[in-house]
Amino acid sequence: YRRQRQMCIRDSDVRATLHNVEILGGRHLKRRILETMIDGSFEKPEIDAGLGCIKPGDRVIEMGAGSGTVGAILTKNIPDVQIMSFEANPNLLPAINELYAHNGLTDRNTVQNKAVVAGKDAPKTIDFFVRKNFLGSRVFAENNEPDVEEVKVKTIQYEKLRKGFRHNVLMMDIEGAELDFLRGADLSDVDLVIIELHRKVYHRPGMQECKRAFADQGFILDEAHSKRSVFTYKKQNRIAAE
Repeated sequence: YRRQRQMCIRDSDVRATLHNVEILGGRHLKRRILETMIDGSFEKPEIDAGLGCIKPGDRVIEMGAGSGTVGAILTKNIPDVQIMSFEANPNLLPAINELYAHNGLTDRNTVQNKAVVAGKDAPKTIDFFVRKNFLGSRVFAENNEPDVEEVKVKTIQYEKLRKGFRHNVLMMDIEGAELDFLRGADLSDVDLVIIELHRKVYHRPGMQECKRAFADQGFILDEAHSKRSVFTYKKQNRIAAE
């Protein structure tokens, strides 16, 4: 009876199923976000690019795990993929870990409450601004913006990650911190990048600098797997192998 009751409690916590991943309820998942998970539109360009381009056995660094849903979907649906995730919002870590555990993914997906930085002058901590809607949390705040919690987040150097977790794929959704990372990161070991870039944050000059940063490191835009604000970049060796 106790086991049946525990199973019922667990099942009642499931609010949606997306690409075979059971999404658990939580305060961070507002009604509108859950609706997009139910109808399949939640982070669709990013998920489609990941499922379409990441291969079995790839090793992935995910910068900006958010609710953990995207990383969980990729881990669940791509055989032998290994994902190391990072999320700056400390309030999301318990829910992410619970999501991974519930779906049996903890052996292939982990998350840390840190921000990945690159370059010799990168800080040891960053200021991060947490909003009620976690999708809007980012590294800067608007003037006189209400209901924002400022937190200090430890950073980890990308060069250290390159040595400690050999990987060939980067997924980035870090709400305006992408360009600073690209300016200092050596992506010679990476052959696939899926990145969300916000035109309202970077405007035309910043978007052009991001594109040049990828071109300078040998990446080519995969237009077929790029949609709206999500861009997919591949190196020639990966394109040739497909």
